[in-house]
Amino acid sequence: MTRAPSPAFIAFEVAALAAGLALTAALSPGSDWDLPLLAMLFVFAVVSDIRRIAVPANRVFASGSFLAIVTAAILLGAAPAVIVGLGTIVASWLVERYSAPSLLINLVVYTWFPLLAALGFDAARD
Repeated sequence: MTRAPSPAFIAFEVAALAAGLALTAALSPGSDWDLPLLAMLFVFAVVSDIRRIAVPANRVFASGSFLAIVTAAILLGAAPAVIVGLGTIVASWLVERYSAPSLLINLVVYTWFPLLAALGFDAARD
């Protein structure tokens, strides 16, 4: 059994989520808003995550959502990639209804990993 996160850690997660969303909003004008491509990657990520497969290891699952999120980060930029990432987590949570602390940390991770991936690819390209 895992312990519940402390109030201080929850506050840190909320602050990290807010900071990530603020940075995403600030970077939004520089993104490529190719809506058909964004929709295709979003649908692929969500369906892939919902239909993930169990790997015969210690509670490990595999899905193609990571590929769609990284592809969005490379081709579209930070804000669309964060949308795909957060949409994937919300859709997965709607299907599984796991705990609120798990949802919060997933929202933080799936905000920051597409954001940092997009920034990294932009920096490497430039």
